[in-house]
Amino acid sequence: MKLLTPALIASGLGLLAFNGLSAQRSPLARAQVQAVNMGAALNAAGRDSEPTFGTDRRTMYFNCADRRPEGGNDICTSTLVDGQWSAAEIVPAPISTEYVEVEPLLSPDGNQLYIMSDRPGGMGGMDIWVSDKVDGEWTEPRNLGAPINSAAADHCLYFTGPDWSVAYWTSTRPGGYGGNDIWRSERVDGVWQEAVNLGPQINSAGSEHHSLPSADGRSLYITAIRDGRRPDGSLIGPPMPFSQYRGMSDSDVKAIVAYLRTVKPVRNVVAKSKYEFPLPPAYGPPVGSVPNVPRDDRVAYGAYLAGPAGHCMECHTPFAKPGMRDFENKLGAGGAEFHGPWGTSVSADITPTALADRSYADIKARITTGTRADGARMAPPMAYPFYANITEEDLQAIVAYLRTLPAK
Repeated sequence: MKLLTPALIASGLGLLAFNGLSAQRSPLARAQVQAVNMGAALNAAGRDSEPTFGTDRRTMYFNCADRRPEGGNDICTSTLVDGQWSAAEIVPAPISTEYVEVEPLLSPDGNQLYIMSDRPGGMGGMDIWVSDKVDGEWTEPRNLGAPINSAAADHCLYFTGPDWSVAYWTSTRPGGYGGNDIWRSERVDGVWQEAVNLGPQINSAGSEHHSLPSADGRSLYITAIRDGRRPDGSLIGPPMPFSQYRGMSDSDVKAIVAYLRTVKPVRNVVAKSKYEFPLPPAYGPPVGSVPNVPRDDRVAYGAYLAGPAGHCMECHTPFAKPGMRDFENKLGAGGAEFHGPWGTSVSADITPTALADRSYADIKARITTGTRADGARMAPPMAYPFYANITEEDLQAIVAYLRTLPAK
């Protein structure tokens, strides 16, 4: 896993290409950002991943593997100086040791560093530890103890609340629904309360990892992405395309969460959503583990990119009834209306009925530049600046898949 800029994540169709840490430019420039390996200053031959930043965005800690002659999993750090990240260095003992140290999490003020480690003195196979910075040096990490840690494996910790008073983490402890479940605890009067499993609306017989709660605690991104449920169990409605996101692979969900953890926190009061039709009880059974789609099967890979990763099929399929697309009978047939400041756009037919006589170059231009064959400009909401970052391989896979659809 290598350090990359986030352009491929932002594109919506390049999620599979994200395979490491990300560095973020200004949100105003995201449409123009290209995926660029962050180079030898941060990347080495081993795995480099899972960054964490302080609020100043100038100090990064991340997993770094096999940097020492004897190998091992350590915590590395780098500092942003004059717009450039300094050469990564292993954080010395007591943070990095001969044991496994991974999944760093830096507190907002930069004075506490949480890590997962199998070092001696823990309660289980993998425990969560925290070190305090005193006079510029990291102190001996202390085990967080129960209820955060248990005799099982506990990891993937994140907090929410203005004073980080609510913790979410992943654990294999008894009482769960699958191999790894997401658990929650709240700190009351300085004491962490009994760990609570988030239940079957969040956890499944598969494996849930890397939960990322929103600042207000109302959303948990790994579940919102695939199952469409908030931590309180309520369902999230359109326009989120959950029928597509349910097929997103585990690795892509983790990549999205890794990117979201690099985004600068913003306080914003968001009004509660209102729906003009009743939502279903659920979008389906809880999603378990979803494997990657092999790239060497171009049509299957294209179907994944046009579906769960990019959700092209969502916008280009008309509704059968309010809130429900007619994927069974009119997949890709177009006809869905989108209203905005520009007026009303109607999604195009993207089955062979419309594409049979179009060249690959024509289709590519429409997707990546929003330009028709006659030079006319296409209207929003197609995210053409983001789609311009799709790799040639991925775009060819998408078109190959679209040409296999039943004509409508």
